[in-house]
Amino acid sequence: MAYELRGSMLVYLLLGVTASFTPTRRFLCMLAIVGYSIYADKDVLSDLPFYLGAILADISLVLNEQSTGSGLPFFNTRTCDQLRRGGSKWAIGGALVGLYVGSYPPNSYELARWSRQLHDLGELLFPETCTSSPSLPMFPPFLCSHPSSFPSVYYLSLSLIRVPTVDLKWTFPLLGTLLLLLSIHFSPPLRRLLSHRYFVFLGSISFPMYLLHSMLMRSVLVWIIYGLIPDSGGIVRRLSDYGYTSDGDTEFVEGKSVFWSLVTLVAMAGWFGLLTFLSVLWKDRLDGYFLRFAQWGEEIMLGRGK
Repeated sequence: MAYELRGSMLVYLLLGVTASFTPTRRFLCMLAIVGYSIYADKDVLSDLPFYLGAILADISLVLNEQSTGSGLPFFNTRTCDQLRRGGSKWAIGGALVGLYVGSYPPNSYELARWSRQLHDLGELLFPETCTSSPSLPMFPPFLCSHPSSFPSVYYLSLSLIRVPTVDLKWTFPLLGTLLLLLSIHFSPPLRRLLSHRYFVFLGSISFPMYLLHSMLMRSVLVWIIYGLIPDSGGIVRRLSDYGYTSDGDTEFVEGKSVFWSLVTLVAMAGWFGLLTFLSVLWKDRLDGYFLRFAQWGEEIMLGRGK
């Protein structure tokens, strides 16, 4: 919650400061702040996702413009038309890659082949640096190993060279989400698909789903999978699904039951139905109370409340 609160306040501050700017100046200002965040932030989650979200929002407004009056650099009407025409050629693939990269698990990546491949890719793209303090990719290894030999240079560089801490469980979802959103922006087929009434319905209940899914996963779904079903057929892995090799290492035992795999899939579908039902109930029965409460708070803050 601290990240969301801090990030939202920073975006509000940025929009307030740049309210009188032209679209071009605001766009360039956002790009400059993104560059500074990449350089100066200790954590990739602290500011960067929120500034990138503001830039994506600006781009989406430009892509919806029918005139050349948007004024954003590199995104005039001609450029947007070219991107739209070529969007179907790359955007579908970009969206699939974004979903794949963004699905990197926060824990136990080693349990699946695809997540192990992503982890190996992450180590290739973001290699570990020679210090465990702020990452110093421009720092010579011998200087990191012997900072006392060059104290003034070491501490001067430590204060000047700072990049975000790369944690793959957050970095991959950030990159995947960014790629997915860009693909949707520049692909008319994807935008039409996501404008279908079923997806619009899911979007209308997305917030209560976000609030409820974690609680229901840790209670109802865990109870069904691990309490009622004796075997998940390998879809959901259990400690009993692992055996030991001759070297003492654990390995996944293949050849699980197809029947229990189907039962597990049915149970997951039933859980999703329950989540959808409760989310609709939340939207229909509770959202009105929250809206009135927010309006009451707004009246009080603006001095118009009784």
